[in-house]
Order: sequence, then structure tokens, then C-alpha cells
Amino acid sequence: MSLDMMGTGPAGPDVPVEPFEDIWSDQEVVYIGIGDSITKGFGTKPQHSYFQLVLQNDDQFYPEMKGRGLTSVFPNLKHHNYSRNYTISQEHITQQLPQVPTYGPKTKGVVVITSGGNDLIHDYGRSKPVDGAMYGCTYDQAVVWCENIKQRLDQLLLGTMAKFEGGCEIFLANIYDPSDGVSDPENAGLP
Repeated sequence: MSLDMMGTGPAGPDVPVEPFEDIWSDQEVVYIGIGDSITKGFGTKPQHSYFQLVLQNDDQFYPEMKGRGLTSVFPNLKHHNYSRNYTISQEHITQQLPQVPTYGPKTKGVVVITSGGNDLIHDYGRSKPVDGAMYGCTYDQAVVWCENIKQRLDQLLLGTMAKFEGGCEIFLANIYDPSDGVSDPENAGLP
């Protein structure tokens, strides 16, 4: 698959402007990113990661999304992206989650998480498959290790909710297809 084939077409459905015309809450809101390179924005310009674009659209680059960011609807918004490239679910629990402060009852959280993708693809079969780097594993290994990923995701979600006494909305992305939707890793350039 050539690079010119990647990244074409819409990222999703059109987003209507009407919900963004009014303030959603005057309450203090914290927007948090946890996870891997998807949330970190690997390969994008800093202002074009999905984390940044949800926070505040680049109106010149994406004029069709003008005014459709969290800064438009939450006047008391703070943000921090704890995500790191090349990380797996266990690192999200042990390294990123502890960095998130505990917020009191007057603060609402909006949390975006991408976790689990690197557990599946790390390191693209260059070494023996293990839990947390299972690319090329057997079916029997996958059954056990996928259950472990589920348990870690539960731990990550429960740990995140515990950080927000005033409650939070969590948006957990699905695990992406590293073959870019063709379900054929070898023809997508992967081993």
C-alpha cells in the first residue's frame, strides 16, 4: 500500500454547527488524553492531532469545522495530554494514569483514550510474541492475551473514573486495524 492511498476521505460524518452555538457548561472542565501515538498525534502537525482538533479546530485548514471545538462550548476548560508514542495498555495504567490529578466535585472530566492497539502490533513480529506485544502469536495465546487486554482496559477506565469526583465522560477509541482496513497485513507492508 502506498502512502498516497492513506488518509483520504472523511474521518466521519458531518458535525452540525448548532450544538456548538451555545455554552454547554460554565463548570470547570478538564480535557485529558491518555494512550498511545493515536492520541499523541504521531505523524501529524502538533495542531492537527485529533486531541488538539477536538480541543480547538484549525479553522483555516478545516473551515467546515469552524467553531466546533471544546473551547467553543466550555469557557472554563483546561487540558493536558498524557499520551506517549509506542506505549501499550500496561504503560497507560502504570505510567500515564498516575500523572492525572484527582479532581474535586466541581470539576467535570472529558477523557479521550486510545489503548490496546500497540498490544496487538508491537513490534510487528520482530521478536517473539508476548502479552503486550502479541503480533504473530498463536490462536491459543491470543485468547488469553486478549482477555488480559480487556482486564487492563477495565482497570484503565475504572482508574480514570476514580480521578473525577464530579464525574467524567470517557471516549475510548476502538483498536485500529494496522493493515489500514484491508485485513491483509502482508500486502499492507507488515511482516
